[in-house]
Amino acid sequence: MLARMSAPSTPAIDEGPLSKLEPSPSITSEIATINIRRHVGALTSLLNALDASVRPGDPPHGLAKLVDFLRPRPSDITRALLDEPAPKTDAGRFRLAFEHTAGAVERTEALILVLESEGALARRLTLHVCASVRGRRLRELLSEQGIPEQESLIGGTLRRLRDRLLPPLPERASWLDLFSELFSSPRDGTWVAAVPLDLWRRLYCVITSQLGSGDGSDSADTGNDDATTMSAGRTQLAFESRAAVAMVSHRLAALGVDPVLRRYYAPAAQNESPFLEQAHELSSWSPGATPDEAGLIKHALVLLDQCTQILRQVRKLASTQGTTTQLTTTVLRGKALVRRLELLLALHHPTVDAGAHWAFADLFVDLVDGESNSRSVGRFVQETTDLVALQITEHAARTGDHYVTQTRSEYWAMARSAAGAGGIISVMALVKLLISGLDLPVFWNAFLSGLNYAAGFVLIHVLHMTVATKQPAMTAAKIAATLEPVKQGRPGSSGARLRTTPLSGVVTLIASISRTQLVAIAGNVLVAVPGSFVVAALCQYALGVTIVDAEKANYLLESVHPFQSLALAYAALAGICLFLAGIVSGYVDNLCLVSRFPERLRRSAWLGRALGDERRESIADYMTSNLGAVVGNAAFGFMLAYVGFFGEILGLPLDIRHVTFSSAYVAWGALGLGGDVDAWLLVGAVVGVALIALCNLAVSFALALHVAMRARGAGVAAALRIAGALRDHLRTNGRDFIWPPPDPGPPPDAPPNPPPIV
Repeated sequence: MLARMSAPSTPAIDEGPLSKLEPSPSITSEIATINIRRHVGALTSLLNALDASVRPGDPPHGLAKLVDFLRPRPSDITRALLDEPAPKTDAGRFRLAFEHTAGAVERTEALILVLESEGALARRLTLHVCASVRGRRLRELLSEQGIPEQESLIGGTLRRLRDRLLPPLPERASWLDLFSELFSSPRDGTWVAAVPLDLWRRLYCVITSQLGSGDGSDSADTGNDDATTMSAGRTQLAFESRAAVAMVSHRLAALGVDPVLRRYYAPAAQNESPFLEQAHELSSWSPGATPDEAGLIKHALVLLDQCTQILRQVRKLASTQGTTTQLTTTVLRGKALVRRLELLLALHHPTVDAGAHWAFADLFVDLVDGESNSRSVGRFVQETTDLVALQITEHAARTGDHYVTQTRSEYWAMARSAAGAGGIISVMALVKLLISGLDLPVFWNAFLSGLNYAAGFVLIHVLHMTVATKQPAMTAAKIAATLEPVKQGRPGSSGARLRTTPLSGVVTLIASISRTQLVAIAGNVLVAVPGSFVVAALCQYALGVTIVDAEKANYLLESVHPFQSLALAYAALAGICLFLAGIVSGYVDNLCLVSRFPERLRRSAWLGRALGDERRESIADYMTSNLGAVVGNAAFGFMLAYVGFFGEILGLPLDIRHVTFSSAYVAWGALGLGGDVDAWLLVGAVVGVALIALCNLAVSFALALHVAMRARGAGVAAALRIAGALRDHLRTNGRDFIWPPPDPGPPPDAPPNPPPIV
């Protein structure tokens, strides 16, 4: 009956209902319709080959062949480029080519259409699934797959590496291992998620309609064996899914009393924890036999919603009390358990959350995605560190408030702050040149240089001055903090809330950051250069000490020349150090909150006796808001010094170029050569300083923004939206990126009160 829908080489069969096959609205082009129909012959052969006499120990060869047919294949790349009309740009077409999920979607569409049109083939697939289910455990698959495990970052990474080198032996009696054989490719999660949820919903409807007609009336040659297989499959599915509900429910209850979670959440003495209460509620549930089953499930869903609210509260409290990897894993696991329990309950009770068919679609995609990533080290590390990264960048975002100017008074205050830092850096550059002139062993040269840098940067922070290159790592987190994460889901589901962020505020913030960054660089450089001249003149003429001779002066100028040295690559390394210093600062701030370091200082009796209670309180208050910044500045100083050290001992061309120090060294080089300076060399050095500034800022900003946006769930789409809004703002109000608006005037005087009416 299937011939005329397939390719011409397919043996002729009757059209039957298949002559009316029409693709769903998700695939609308004429080429896509033809591609769907040409798969019918191969699908019919695969479905006819499915055997209902599968034993519990048999490998899933039939289903594995069917899944392999649906997978993307190399031939889809060319066809995606030639046939798919949707992408309008070359970038979009190549993206589609590399993802090449369109072919998998078409083949899945063809499978659903064949099953909906041919009851005999749908029945054969259902019988094969029931035979595969019979005698095998499903509870582990339904309750464990895709749920984050309670394991440490290092332990989980090592376990995945071990399983990759020595794959574990499959257990044929469990569908958890059979599922891993069916969806063994790491890309299976991508193409399964690309298939519209409506197709998986229709697949569920096809199978359940066959399960509901287990009397054999749909096929003349269906006997009692098929009816027995159907009945056994239904019974096994119901029993195993009920067992999965119990397992997930009890795991969620255990998570609710975990000490890690209870540090941030403890119910009042008179209130029962919803984590425990939902387990008690569901323990008395028996599908089809519980009085008022709908009311029980609805109450359980209310309790699950309360669990979700608690997990969100814990997440918010972690921003003020600090977070750990263990807490991150606990929160992720709790959210996944709640979602899994909601889906399993929806499968049992169709009135819940828009229907069991939608629950099956969501659950199936989750299971395949979990299997595809269960052995991925990168995905595990990303999921475990995302919330920790969010906490770290939130601390940086709060610090970023100090690096944004809104008014002209704040703008000039930033200029004065940066100018002060430029003066200190001119002295730091002198000390660095003196250390280099001592001809110390490489380690001690790096150590003393690191002390010089660290002490200078910490002093700048203590004096409330500003180093321009420290801004990007902080302001990038501030930008990302203004972006709301976008959550997507199917229409009508609880996960379908779509939130978008107005871009006007983001663009205004970026404009403020841009002009603040420019004035900070100007303040640093315009003071560091004349400051270095003054210091050099004092050393050379007042003290009679020559710090830089002609050879050293030439080296200083050539070292920042963009074409005669690796200055730009070294500037990029300095940008990486700036980014890492921001991470260290946020990490220490988070650790300070988690360990409650300031509170412990206040309880220290020996410190009170040594310094007095008032000074102890002052130190504790200062550490609360400044410990991360102090440690981050010190770490940045030692990073700048030790990059060159590691380059020298490893024989690699590694060094750093920092814009403010480079500008100071240009001043030293020009003064050392005096009238013998090569004009073109000097011009090249000045251009090099400008390019070094660009590399410092761009690299650190890009890395910090990437981490901050990823931690908040804002991806490439959000970045493109911001870029478009920035382009429009540059065309209309480009001055905002350079010069601040005038200060708001004083509020108008209030009109005098009218005289009382007598």
